[in-house]
Amino acid sequence: MTKELFSTYIQKDIIAFVKVANVSAFNNLTKVLCSETANLLNKQSLAGTLGISINTLNKYLDILQGTYVCRLLAPFYSNMRKEVPKMQKIFIHDNGLRNFILNREIQVFDDINGQDAENLVFGALTNHIMPEKLFYYRTISKSEIDFIIDHGESKEAVEIKFQSRACSIPAAMRNFAEKYNTGKFIIITKNVFKESGDTLFVPLPVFEFYLFGKGLC
Repeated sequence: MTKELFSTYIQKDIIAFVKVANVSAFNNLTKVLCSETANLLNKQSLAGTLGISINTLNKYLDILQGTYVCRLLAPFYSNMRKEVPKMQKIFIHDNGLRNFILNREIQVFDDINGQDAENLVFGALTNHIMPEKLFYYRTISKSEIDFIIDHGESKEAVEIKFQSRACSIPAAMRNFAEKYNTGKFIIITKNVFKESGDTLFVPLPVFEFYLFGKGLC
């Protein structure tokens, strides 16, 4: 099914419908985005790698976003001089499609790596959070939080620490909380499920059930 989706929907239907001029660059872009999932997207560098103009790259990115293949996640910021407002992070909506394009097989839970986990958390969040409320956070000093849910007067911080033990709250989350009205910290783990003060450790497999129970929107 995934192979058919890639060969018909992406390689044929999308390309034919929008009349993509440089099919090779478009397909290579899809592969690069899959490999760079959950990373910052440097458009100038990527355009140079693909041998296309920045305008063409933006057009292809718009196509892939408009057809729900990927999404560019914007940074959260209030102080443009201290936080980075320009670069976006790339995520792929369909993990099966991503693994197929990268020629990977996820057969058991231990095959999932941190990059996979972050993309899966993104997928869960997009099922429950309106697009205009979801961001990532990164300062010029490279202090980063994977996801910020902006409820207006209050924020929620979500960080992926994909390991089999509880960890301390990252300094970036504490620093963020000092600046903004932040509720409970959520740290995604492999299998740790516990609450410690203002921090909730949630295993990846049950994270979406947690979101469903909270009724976030």
